[in-house]
Amino acid sequence: LLYVLYYKILFQWIRRKRRNETIAKSLDNIVDEGEGDRVCFYFGEEKWTYKQIQTLSFRVANHFQGIGLKKGDSVGLAMTNRPEMAAIWLGLGRIGVISVLINTNLRGDSLEKSVSVVKCKAFIIGKEQKEAMSEVVNGKNSDLLPTDIYELDRFMEDPNWIPEKQNLTHLFPTIDMAACLFKAGLEPTSVAKDQEPNYLDSLLYIFTSGTTGVPKAVACSHGRLCFLASLASVINFSPDDVTYSPLPMYHVGGLFAPVWAFVYRSPAVLVVKFSATNFWKDVHKYKVTVCMYVGELCRFLHNQPVNSKLEVGHKLRAFFGGGGLRPEVWAAFQERFNVKTFVDIYGSTEGNCTMINLEAKIGACGYIPIWFQPIHPIQLIKIDQITGEILRDEKTGFAIRCEDGEPGEIIGKIVDSVPMARFDGYTDKEATEKRIARNVFKQGDKYFRSGDCLCRDKYGYYYFQDRIGDTFRWKGENVATTMVEAVISKHLGMRDNTVYGVKVPGTEGSACMAAILDTTQGQFDIEGLTEGIKQSLPKYAMPMFIRLINNNKGLDMTGTLKFQKFRLREDGFNVENVEDTFFIYSTVTESYSKMDLGNFIQLLWNKRKTILIVVSTFPRDVGLLYTLYCKILLTWMGRKQRNDTLCKSLDKIVQEGGSNRPCFYFGDEIWTYQQLQALSFRVANYFQEKGIKKGDAIGLAMTNRPEYVAIWLGLGRIGAVTVCINTNLREHSLLELNCEMKLKSLRFLPSRLYFITSIASAVKLSLKDVSYSAVPMYHVVGLFGPVWSLCYGTPSVLVVKFSSTNFWKDIHRYKATICVYIGEFCRFLCNQPVQPELERSHTLRAMIGGGGLRADVWSGFKTRFGIKKFLDMYASTEGNCTMINLEGKVEACGYIPIWLQPIHPIQLVKTNEFTGEILRDNATGFAIQCDDDEPGELIGKIVNGIPMMRFEGYTEKEATEKKIAHRLGDTFRWKGENVATTMVEGVISKLTGMQNNVVYGVKIPGTEGSACMAAILDVIDREIFIKKLAEGLKQSLPKYAMPMFIRIVNDERGLDMTGTFKIQKMRMKNEGFNIEMMEDPVFVYANLTEYKRLDLETYKEIMRGNHRF
Repeated sequence: LLYVLYYKILFQWIRRKRRNETIAKSLDNIVDEGEGDRVCFYFGEEKWTYKQIQTLSFRVANHFQGIGLKKGDSVGLAMTNRPEMAAIWLGLGRIGVISVLINTNLRGDSLEKSVSVVKCKAFIIGKEQKEAMSEVVNGKNSDLLPTDIYELDRFMEDPNWIPEKQNLTHLFPTIDMAACLFKAGLEPTSVAKDQEPNYLDSLLYIFTSGTTGVPKAVACSHGRLCFLASLASVINFSPDDVTYSPLPMYHVGGLFAPVWAFVYRSPAVLVVKFSATNFWKDVHKYKVTVCMYVGELCRFLHNQPVNSKLEVGHKLRAFFGGGGLRPEVWAAFQERFNVKTFVDIYGSTEGNCTMINLEAKIGACGYIPIWFQPIHPIQLIKIDQITGEILRDEKTGFAIRCEDGEPGEIIGKIVDSVPMARFDGYTDKEATEKRIARNVFKQGDKYFRSGDCLCRDKYGYYYFQDRIGDTFRWKGENVATTMVEAVISKHLGMRDNTVYGVKVPGTEGSACMAAILDTTQGQFDIEGLTEGIKQSLPKYAMPMFIRLINNNKGLDMTGTLKFQKFRLREDGFNVENVEDTFFIYSTVTESYSKMDLGNFIQLLWNKRKTILIVVSTFPRDVGLLYTLYCKILLTWMGRKQRNDTLCKSLDKIVQEGGSNRPCFYFGDEIWTYQQLQALSFRVANYFQEKGIKKGDAIGLAMTNRPEYVAIWLGLGRIGAVTVCINTNLREHSLLELNCEMKLKSLRFLPSRLYFITSIASAVKLSLKDVSYSAVPMYHVVGLFGPVWSLCYGTPSVLVVKFSSTNFWKDIHRYKATICVYIGEFCRFLCNQPVQPELERSHTLRAMIGGGGLRADVWSGFKTRFGIKKFLDMYASTEGNCTMINLEGKVEACGYIPIWLQPIHPIQLVKTNEFTGEILRDNATGFAIQCDDDEPGELIGKIVNGIPMMRFEGYTEKEATEKKIAHRLGDTFRWKGENVATTMVEGVISKLTGMQNNVVYGVKIPGTEGSACMAAILDVIDREIFIKKLAEGLKQSLPKYAMPMFIRIVNDERGLDMTGTFKIQKMRMKNEGFNIEMMEDPVFVYANLTEYKRLDLETYKEIMRGNHRF
């Protein structure tokens, strides 16, 4: 990195500066050294030599010098890629005139604003831009344009070339630039000494969309262009290379190839527009070796049908560019097309936060080691997610740096003498000042604010997250939200609206979405708005989604009257959580239509069977007794007598010579018991020094990693309690967590961990085994692997997140023998394409876990993957109703013979089907037990002296007491998580102004557990209501707790209530989302993005099981 940045980039820049070598002088040097006949540009069938470009640039300079333009003047330039465009800005640069490069996608208002930013003395447009420019010329603000508007299609030096006749009066009169150029002289332009352009003088103004929304012109000097061009040295760029540039030249990325042609003497292929269909044909035709790209370009190519004739045998050796290339696209692209080098760059047109991913670290956009920051001081700082303001330390007043793995805004220290640290600013001084943060880390310093959110890992690699605040990237372009807001406001009579970016699966960047206050009582004119914004916005800035906000609620605002976009961005277009009306834009029909969930999600409700199997087979009972008492209970009692904590178990392994044995595998890392012990000591020492003592609670929220185990182990050494936070929780749920642990946190004792994890003895766990755990460690099942490592000395494989694609690769890689699972895992694996080489010749011998594995999945899984042992359990984190399916009875979750019930008294009791209350015998007042095959609530007798019958309770006494009674109907399981209906009901009630609602679980074919469904009393403007509700739900609930269905109950009938005014859920649970059984409208969470009305045709498709939920 040091060699590249200093020798190849910085020193070259300094040498050019000393020689005052402008871009035009670089071109002249090539011609003067006898290489004028070499090809400079390929354009279709044309070959433009350096001499031709030089001559045309002389003509341009001579003409505009002749009409009185001088150094510092500006000329607008709007045309698509062609050699003449490069010659024009090069020629204007010879006389110190600055070319203002106009985005050729702009229309209407946005084009007017770009034209108004810089006062141009003349304007040059391509023939193809005349229609768009006519909207400005013939509009109310025609005075924004100069009187001299030149029109140019093509120009050739060939004396036999006859220009195509143009109708210069069509739409508005223009000057024939081709004719002017013919009249201009061919001789080199003579420039007075004080008018000569210098290396640091501006050559171009390039527009970029900033956080203010007003187009900002960035001054781009000869020196800055040379600096950006010098980045090519990282791929050993030479005159033998041929560059392919499909990016427009109004974009800084589109300037690389032309500047490389002038600086490195390597020809460039210019194309008007990128074409995925023609790309590989062009690569072969021109023998391309290097291609400029943005992230979208690679995805488009990868989505093309395979063409084996063109995708191999090419000379393309490197891709150079950036723009947020997704990791999965990167890896797949390299493998398919055999392109060895990817140079991904992070930077902006005006910024000083440039980084290069020299090591081709997939997914990273650059790398900066810590020791290099004083020289190129890029930093990540914490910001307020709602306002975007820099968070500062209360004591010092300085910015707070982000830790590794923590997202923040990337900023760069401004040092004018260092090219990579310069910030030349915009033509708008106010906009320039807004980009500068002062007194960041010390008094008097100043930093450039990028407006980008990045994250850094511990090795110094940076990863792009998203744009911050009011600007985001879509289709390779920056979208200024305030520009779109202004257009919408203009067409809707200044109505409140806010615009933001939302993620769309399978695409790079963020799509434009607008939230508009609806004051029309359901009469919103979407067609009128569509026509208005189509005329005023470029295609990439068109809102892909429009959300109508109920006028009664309004748009959330801060105390300083700024719209709060954070919640809206979190909601996105997920209509499952929002009751507002949503519209989606079709680029095919160029119109909006209402989003209808019923077209996307197809579901089936099927009655759940509760199975309780009582078998009196003697051998099986003996096996259960032996396992429970000899292997589990006696082991637990022995550890209890020795006061053998988990920390002591770890210390014992180290003391007995196991210090260098693997404890955890994590990616390519191997953590030994010695390393884990040492880190746990560090944790204990640190927090002990901070005053943490026995009984204190420390929150822990992170994904799986070895450090996670070391932290709670270390805290355990000093008696501190670790509060394991579910990393899926969001706003409402997460806010419940505070220093008093108001969330129903379980008091989880080491003895309980020993007991639950001791079920490993049922599969004869030994030192030769390797366990694989993809369950998060905030879940009790996720603790099995780590605790086994500590108790049994068996290494455990930890992964951040379960991946069905990588599962079998990991099993082979780590030679795993036992896997911890939940039901969903197995179904995901069964749905993967068959891989005979991975699925059968593995070392995996047992699966331990639970979560309700369905019979069809169970049988199919064992048969297909050849796994002999399935140890399925029924348990909860806190409960005492633990059962083990030792015999592998398909679909059963456990087995308890009748004779064992006095020792482990699990019972099924009858409950009221409407209220969920326990039914009691009138004579005795005691609960009524269920008969065989009769469903009921599972309860377990609490006996503190027996580990399997203990109930430690929660930190909240009231919640503990309620659990001792019962919670039937108020909790169900979905996606491996428990969903509390009262939590969801509370959120809905809050978002709807205390509207009556009830939440319950319903069955969906092809899935485990029960999906969340809500019934809400009917409201006015239900479409708008649904969309608005979806927004709030997405912000307030974790994904697994989102209602998959919302039923709007007729207001006249209301929600069924008991005599004690409790809502009756059972009838609604039985009806589920079966619209054939009810008249009420049902909305379904389509593609997990939005709510749509469920229609009969879609429902029937769902009943046939054609939807993957």
